[in-house]
Amino acid sequence: MSKQRKKSRKVIIPNQSDVKGNNLDGAHVNRQYKDRLFKFLFGSEERKENTLALYNAINGTEYTNVDDLTITTLDDFIYIDMKNDVSFLVADEMDLMEQQSTWNPNMPLRGLIYFGRLYKAYAKTRNLDIYGRARISLPTPKYVVLYNGREHRKEEEIRLSDLYEGTGNVEVIAKVIDINYEDGKAILEHCKILGEYSKFVATMRTNMDAGMSAEEAASATVDKCIEEGILRDILIKHKTEVTGMLFTEFDQEQYDNNRRKEGYEEGEMAERIRIVTRMKAQGMSLVEISELTGLSKEQVEEI
Repeated sequence: MSKQRKKSRKVIIPNQSDVKGNNLDGAHVNRQYKDRLFKFLFGSEERKENTLALYNAINGTEYTNVDDLTITTLDDFIYIDMKNDVSFLVADEMDLMEQQSTWNPNMPLRGLIYFGRLYKAYAKTRNLDIYGRARISLPTPKYVVLYNGREHRKEEEIRLSDLYEGTGNVEVIAKVIDINYEDGKAILEHCKILGEYSKFVATMRTNMDAGMSAEEAASATVDKCIEEGILRDILIKHKTEVTGMLFTEFDQEQYDNNRRKEGYEEGEMAERIRIVTRMKAQGMSLVEISELTGLSKEQVEEI
């Protein structure tokens, strides 16, 4: 590779047949899964220059030779529901990148399970004797979560040990980077395709916030971004496919958001019921309880 800050090694990755053949107990499998847009842009052999550009932006490197990079993802099924993962080996690192539109504090556990699968395939394809007396050499794991949910977050690291009930000696760190669109955001400027992806997602959300259905918003977003030169070549070539991905992805996001809202409202009402019950037990009047809780007198009476 030219113009690089580190010495490059030929990138080798477990082939897909080996990865598919190693299924762990308890894994969730869905062989009918269709890739999401992030994986479509950054997780394919056809567009591996995008993956290299993303790696450079995150790590401050300047690798340019895509022929030294071979992409590996756990294709043809969903493993522990990681729908937007891209994994590869480069510069003595085993990199796992995942895009998330909802915040999940359990990501290090997902990474631990995922890396376990990748290392299992790595050892198998190289005939490494993990039970032998000789010390084997492994690439260093690196886990990055690219977050673009509606709740903006600062860059941070979340740790597997944060989930422990006690003290443990196994650690996995997920580095979380907010890639929501914002003018002047460094990572979006350092990786042009990531910047366009981020703006594309922002356009989709704007359309949905304007009252469009997920299907209407997907179509309008693709047309507008083609007009403005955002992911233009990819959208022209794969318009129908990307529109379908976008509709599926954001229809699910809207459903998940509604479920979370319903859960919050149900929990809030349950708490009000407990409070009203205690107030009644203390002999307070319906009017007093109504004023304090915000419930109508009829609601208070029914509890």
